[in-house]
Amino acid sequence: MSILLEAHDDFILLNNLEGIAETLNSLGVIYNTLNEFEKADNYFREALKIYRKSGDVYGESNCLTNIAQFFFLNHQPDSALNYYYHSLHIDSLRADNYGICLSLANIGEVYILKQDYSKARGNLLSALEIALKIKNTTLIAGIYSQLAKLELELKNYSKAISYGKKSLIFARQTESPESIINTFNILNDVYSRNGNYKEAYKCLHAIVKLKDSVFSIEKNKQIIEIQAKYEDQKRELEIQALKSKNKQQARIKRILWITIILGMLLIMGLFFFILYIRKSRNRIKIQKKYFETLIANSEDYVIVVDDKAYIKYLSPSYEKRTGRKAENRIGESALEFIHPDDISLLNKTFKKALTTKNPLSFEFRAIDASGEWLNLSAIAKNLLNDPDVNGIVINVWDITDRKYYEKLILEKQREIEQSQKLAKLGSWKININSKTITLSKEVMTLLGEKENELTFFFDDFISDYFVEEDIIFVKEKLAHAIENINKNVFYTEKFEARAKRKNSEDIIYVKLWAEYAEQDIIHGVTQDITEKKEAEKQIFESEKSYRELFDNALDAIYILDKDGKFIDVNKGANKMYGYKTEEFVGRTPEFLSAPGKNDMKMVQQCLTDAYNGNARQIEFWGLRKDKTVFPKLVRMSPGNYFGKKVVIVFGTDITQIRNAEIARMESEEKYKNIYSAFQDVYFKVSVDGTVVEVSPSVKSVFGYSQEELLGSNSGMFYEMNADLEKFQSELFIKKEIKDFNVSLKSKNGKTIYCSLSAKLIFDEKNVPVCIEGILRDITDRRKTEIKLVESEKKFREIFYAFPDVYYKVNNDNIVVEISPSVTKIAGYLPNEIIGMPVSVFYINKEEREIFLSTINRKDEVSDFNISLRAKNGRIINCSINATIIYDNKKKRSGIAGVIRDISDRRKIELALKQSEKKYRDVFNAFIDVYYRISMDGTILEITPSVEHIGYTREELIGTSVNNLYPKDVDQKFLYKELAIKKQVTDYDIVMLTKDNRKLDCAVTARVINDENGKPLMIEGVVRDISERVKTQKDLEKSERQLKRSNETKEKILSIIGHDLLGPIGTNKGMTDLVVNEKDKLTKDEIVELIISLKPAMDSTYTMVENILSWAKLHKDSISYKPEPAYLKPIIDENFALFSVHAKSKSIELVFNGLENLSAYFDKNQILIVIRNLISNAIKFTEKGGQVIVNMDEKNGFAEVSVTDTGIGIPEKHLSVLFQDSVKKESRFGTDNEKGTGLGLVIVNEFVKLNKGTIKVKSEEGEGTTFTFTLPLIL
Repeated sequence: MSILLEAHDDFILLNNLEGIAETLNSLGVIYNTLNEFEKADNYFREALKIYRKSGDVYGESNCLTNIAQFFFLNHQPDSALNYYYHSLHIDSLRADNYGICLSLANIGEVYILKQDYSKARGNLLSALEIALKIKNTTLIAGIYSQLAKLELELKNYSKAISYGKKSLIFARQTESPESIINTFNILNDVYSRNGNYKEAYKCLHAIVKLKDSVFSIEKNKQIIEIQAKYEDQKRELEIQALKSKNKQQARIKRILWITIILGMLLIMGLFFFILYIRKSRNRIKIQKKYFETLIANSEDYVIVVDDKAYIKYLSPSYEKRTGRKAENRIGESALEFIHPDDISLLNKTFKKALTTKNPLSFEFRAIDASGEWLNLSAIAKNLLNDPDVNGIVINVWDITDRKYYEKLILEKQREIEQSQKLAKLGSWKININSKTITLSKEVMTLLGEKENELTFFFDDFISDYFVEEDIIFVKEKLAHAIENINKNVFYTEKFEARAKRKNSEDIIYVKLWAEYAEQDIIHGVTQDITEKKEAEKQIFESEKSYRELFDNALDAIYILDKDGKFIDVNKGANKMYGYKTEEFVGRTPEFLSAPGKNDMKMVQQCLTDAYNGNARQIEFWGLRKDKTVFPKLVRMSPGNYFGKKVVIVFGTDITQIRNAEIARMESEEKYKNIYSAFQDVYFKVSVDGTVVEVSPSVKSVFGYSQEELLGSNSGMFYEMNADLEKFQSELFIKKEIKDFNVSLKSKNGKTIYCSLSAKLIFDEKNVPVCIEGILRDITDRRKTEIKLVESEKKFREIFYAFPDVYYKVNNDNIVVEISPSVTKIAGYLPNEIIGMPVSVFYINKEEREIFLSTINRKDEVSDFNISLRAKNGRIINCSINATIIYDNKKKRSGIAGVIRDISDRRKIELALKQSEKKYRDVFNAFIDVYYRISMDGTILEITPSVEHIGYTREELIGTSVNNLYPKDVDQKFLYKELAIKKQVTDYDIVMLTKDNRKLDCAVTARVINDENGKPLMIEGVVRDISERVKTQKDLEKSERQLKRSNETKEKILSIIGHDLLGPIGTNKGMTDLVVNEKDKLTKDEIVELIISLKPAMDSTYTMVENILSWAKLHKDSISYKPEPAYLKPIIDENFALFSVHAKSKSIELVFNGLENLSAYFDKNQILIVIRNLISNAIKFTEKGGQVIVNMDEKNGFAEVSVTDTGIGIPEKHLSVLFQDSVKKESRFGTDNEKGTGLGLVIVNEFVKLNKGTIKVKSEEGEGTTFTFTLPLIL
């Protein structure tokens, strides 16, 4: 912060408004992070004033966004919206798509907070559209994430899941763990609320992999809960499935019977339906309407041309096929729009058609209205001698799709063959005894692994590297191979399966061979067949598409082998003849021939010629299954049918050509319809201007009917007589005019801008008789032209107002154009510079040569700094952006560019250099370590002060910052904190010195973004806080010791005041009685009184001993001196100690087990352990009970147990028996014996100190057993 304040002061001295505003804005961000909101608000507003004053709209937008973020974090959504909308307005004026997108996304987030979900959705979707356009994956992931949250709030779970999955796709592209985790969290919430615990479990599992261990513990709990719910849900579904299965089986039986009955009814219905159809066909064939529909709706089209190849008639389907109006083509050449390579073929075919009466077939290419080439097939028939037709009739149909798929299939076959040649092989071997598989380098590479060769356990390898659906299949296949190869070493197993690449969702197809190698070893080869499978898939799709085209073709298509037998036919053939496909296959065309109509030898010869590569075409009379005879045109050509050489035959029913006469009779009516539908206005006027004919479209253009205009004078339409005179003058000179622009009047007086094309019509004596032409309404075009003129004017104004200097020079470096702004910058008028060589303005000739060399090499220069001379001799520091320009023939015509005066910028750069020197001095004198690292952890800059940890600055720059962290200390939290908050302050970390010492440090850092808001680097300061940490640890240790000491003192005082005073008072009373009444008491009475004091004295002794032991434990002053010793003497000593107390309660002390058992322990500590356990057993056992001590040897330990038949321990007390707590109090014994509550605490501590364990088993009313262990002597 101090650096920013110093920078702020320096920028004030330099009067650098941009620098002042940037430092104020940065200070606002820092104080906002520190929750010092008042200071943050003041700095933001000061920065905003300066941005607006300096006209820095980018800075103003950024500052407004920061202020809005300040209000959003303080839960003031209305104020946040106000500033976000201001920022959005500025970004919109700058056309900054990134800024607009970010503002819209922020606004959407605020509306979610306000629960105004419709506005939130609108803004987020708008932001998403822009983000997708600019392809910013970080923004896209964030916006999809916000949309998922929005739909979750509205309980639209399916949409929320969809948006969440899309967010996940883009988050993974950003490689940001935080973004991915955030998306998984949202999906987890959606799936959990929707009850889909299986998917929620998957999301949480993914989060655990990405998060650190502390976070994983919390998430694992959620995973267990959700997994349990998922298992419950799964069991419920299985039960429901079993119930529904029985119902479904019964339902299937009912459906089966219904299906059988319906099938019988359907067969009967089909029988009667077929009878009805056959009768209907006979009726339809005699109806004339069949031919009308045939012509109007045919996918093919018919052309009639004269003997000069000019079009006389076109069927309506021509427009559907080519996109051109049929009426516009009448009278034009039929060869127009034909592919240049096919024109000679068509000329030859046309000439042949003029001399023969036989139908001729041919194929050619033509371009449609959209500019695409169509592959067409046609049949031409000469009917020139027919007085009703008087032309050559051509039937044309489209074969573009057929040609495309034939080509595609051949290409795919070549691709498959090529991929098979290039497929890579890799080897592997299975060791039957060790059940392992060893993979070669090639297989490892195929599976995405980096190792050269690796061995896996057989089952692990299959589970890890094959898709789930194929695992069982692969295991079975390899097991089968092992079994058979052991029987027959020449056996080979081949199969295909789908495998997975490591760390990837890619699925690859592999082909595996297994064969014998040597004893107990199975050798195998793996081949990547993914490309083959993909190619086969594409071939399948191509075949499918080809089959659809094949079956849906209007013509009949037959595939025949070299013997002339049918292999396949399409549906067109089925429909044409009435036979099914299976009735064709294996038979020759003879069964389709009408009796006595065809020369079958000639047909067979044509098939042979076609098979050998020579296409043939004949006319064939067919015989349908219903015995009707019809003519068809047959075209035979060689082909390839899925890799097999065949003859492909196309059959076209030419009955329609025979009926062309009917079509011709109806053509006049069709021409009338076309004429009526004509959008432009066709007209014919006499030479004196009288209208003699006009098309009906005049009504829609001018508002007049045909009847109103016929006989009127055409001059009445012209707004200006000058236009009429000019039109007539040019027409009579040129005989024909095209696109003559004129303004005419409509019926309602409105001006109509028109394009007029007309020509003079002459009689046989070459005397003009009338004018014929077309009028087109171009009003909209004129409006567009006017707008273009206005636009040009606008850009011309911008050109004159341009602050920089635009210039253009020719190839001789002579100035040919320059903007007026040159006067303001250099003092010249434009006309003073135009025509002068540009070199005269340069001060340094070397700069000019470098400029020319650079632009000649790169075709352009950017921000090229030069010095130019103004008119008054002043030197101007300039920056040039220029490019080489070319004419329409791509020939160089000169250089065009923009010159900017950067004199002020040079002054600022000089000031910045001075400032940089100042900061460099500060940098070198820095006590703490200042650093900059890239986002991947590479050190970019670091101060020399790093030397105090043993490194030089030069040693560290360019290395990874991870080298400075200890391997056993996780530093991920720092980067996660930075990723979320973008900055951290005084964050504790551990660093490693050059001599591997760990150093406690505090880091203050922030993330620096580039101009697009994307993280660029991390900048920060590291301070050595070793002394501070040491002092803090010492203080904490002292605090713990003091607290523990106080607790010990309070416990001891409590025991002395509460537990010891009672027994001591009782003893004092008894001794006072003996002293005061000694003369009155007999000797036996005195002895009896003294003996009665012993249990109380023993109890008091035990309590004091326990207090002292406990105090030593708390002071860590207890001594531990283990030695080999027998346990039985210690038990005997304690039995003797407590014999009087036990006898007073009639309790039997019993020993069982091994008497000579020895162990390794501290005698004094174990004496106290056994004493406390026996004392407690007697204390809580009622009169007449037993206390049993048992010793045994188990698992290398001596095991000692103390069992009583007493009152037992309540279950609620069992868990706290061994806890050391000042609040825990002792229970009273069966004779109201009192304790300290410390006995079992000491027992537990001493047993652990002697490398043993202790456990307790108790049941109220049944007794208690304490069992502890001690290590045996080795």
